[in-house]
This record gives sequence, structure tokens and C-alpha cells, in this order.
Amino acid sequence: MDDIEIKFSSGFHELAGTGFSFPLTDQMSLAGLLDEWCAQNAPETLDKLIDPQTQCIAASTLITINGRSVKSDDPETTMVSPGDRIYITKILIGG
Repeated sequence: MDDIEIKFSSGFHELAGTGFSFPLTDQMSLAGLLDEWCAQNAPETLDKLIDPQTQCIAASTLITINGRSVKSDDPETTMVSPGDRIYITKILIGG
């Protein structure tokens, strides 16, 4: 079993600067991982990460897995594996 590393930017001031580990024995969807992690650690955070209406990554959030943006990917079909590193940050919308 290997852990997934989850880090938050300063935009998530209640979680920023803190690295979290999540034990994982097999692949699972990004949506499932975030749902389980938030339920255990920060229940109020899930709606900031996954839009409850569209079930896509929230418009104001950028998520990378091993340095690759998955912003445009479907979190239900985006898979995470043991040893992956996830970084979550807020983004500004507009121009």
C-alpha cells in the first residue's frame, strides 16, 4: 500500500501549507478520492472542489496530479494511483 499526497495552496487558508496523506491500495477515481478525503478531514471543502451541480471540478479550483492539470477532465473518470501527488489551488476567473 502506498499513500497519495494531497497539498492545498494558500487559497484554502484553513488547509494551506499542510500536506496530507491518504492511504490507497488500488486506483480510484479523483471524485471518489476527494469525496472520501473530505468526508474524513474537511467536509465543508468538497463543494469548493467539485461543483455539486455539474459534478465537474469547480470553476474556481485547479487540481494537478503529478504536475499535470486535470481541470478539464471528468473527475469520475480521472484515476489516481498509489504514490500520486495531488495539488489543489484556487484560480481567478475573469480577464
